[in-house]
Amino acid sequence: MVPRRLALVLVLSTLGIPARMLAQQPTLAAPPPAAAPAPGRITGRVIDRETGRPLQGARITVNGIAGTAETDLDGRYRTPPVPAGLASVRAAFIGYKPALRDGIQVPPGTVAVVDFALTVQAVELEELTVETAIPSAPKTDAGLLAAQQAAPSASDGISAEAITRNPDANGGDVIRRVTGITVFDKKYVVVRGLNERYSNTLLNGVDLPSPEPLKKVVPLDIFPASLLESIVTTKSATPDKPGDFAGGSVEVRTKEFPENPVLQVSVSQGLNSQSTFERFAEGPRTFRDALAFGADRRRPSRAATSGRPLDERAMESFRDVWTGTRQEALPNLGFGINWGGQTGEMHPFGWILSTTYSSKRTFTPGRLSAYFPSAGATTPFTALKVDESATTVDWGAIGNFSWRVGSGHKLGWKNLYTRNAEETLSNGSGLLADNDIQYRYFGAQ
Repeated sequence: MVPRRLALVLVLSTLGIPARMLAQQPTLAAPPPAAAPAPGRITGRVIDRETGRPLQGARITVNGIAGTAETDLDGRYRTPPVPAGLASVRAAFIGYKPALRDGIQVPPGTVAVVDFALTVQAVELEELTVETAIPSAPKTDAGLLAAQQAAPSASDGISAEAITRNPDANGGDVIRRVTGITVFDKKYVVVRGLNERYSNTLLNGVDLPSPEPLKKVVPLDIFPASLLESIVTTKSATPDKPGDFAGGSVEVRTKEFPENPVLQVSVSQGLNSQSTFERFAEGPRTFRDALAFGADRRRPSRAATSGRPLDERAMESFRDVWTGTRQEALPNLGFGINWGGQTGEMHPFGWILSTTYSSKRTFTPGRLSAYFPSAGATTPFTALKVDESATTVDWGAIGNFSWRVGSGHKLGWKNLYTRNAEETLSNGSGLLADNDIQYRYFGAQ
């Protein structure tokens, strides 16, 4: 019997192919297996459909994944790693009808946000006594609407879900979409057309002080839109609102545990056809003035004014700058940096860090002021025409840190700092009508 190897050689030789060519044929290697995509996660919130309140302790299961995830005191949950692709998620809670979401696309290496609004289902239990606190406004449209329906007073707002659908950059842009709100100077809020002293602003439930000494306003442009959970305006007084509530209250809530990491850097530049690249008066400035810390050069010394009225010595202690120097105005500048995210599995730690800065110069030529001695008078006793130039600096920073100790406890440390400064120089000429005297005017503040 002829061996198989010899028989193969004989056949090939018969066909005219030398056996040595058979040994020289390259061997085709099998292709390497494709790398599996990185797993993702599913996160979201579970609320009561009727009231919009978060449900703590709801159980979340993913089809094909062992184990369950439970919601915390804010109704939020975060599943273990889930293979990328389509997944089915189920939410269940005692006394509520379970809900199932199919066809959830889990992206590799990141998270998919899935929120549940559960409906009450009658369950006969023994008598229970439950105490609860008023929850924060939910971040979904459905949850925010349910919270408004259950609220004891009229309110309106916008949720994080709606914010993500709009190209707004900061809180000043976002709140313009709320009914009954007017925004002036792109950052200050007026509720229902009332004066700003009838409104107040809350940040995560804490009353915010006004950075303006003569106005009760809070700049909302320092809050980045990507890190906002909701903005709710209340137009009727309730016992849980601050005592200075009068016409309206604006409550801003920031995210505590951002679902996805956020890192944004923005730079803006503005041109004013009346002032940019024009030369007009400006006082001497240092690096401290660029950060709005130059106030120590703008008031008289304490020794010159302590215990006596303003005299010649006190007046001489003011900064000796009246007309300034003519400087070319550069374009308005602004920039911002936003960073947020969370880390950890059982006890996640979340953070939000943000800072914004803006600097601009304005010029108002030929401003006319006239003072009349009495109502109905046709001739002013003083008339003044001045050219006014102003340099404005605004900046602020936010630093919020949260740590979830357990399913029912969390610790938070939230900080806000704002600072602004405005320097104005005016010069012009006027007329005292009672004695027909012309005079020259210089002013700085």
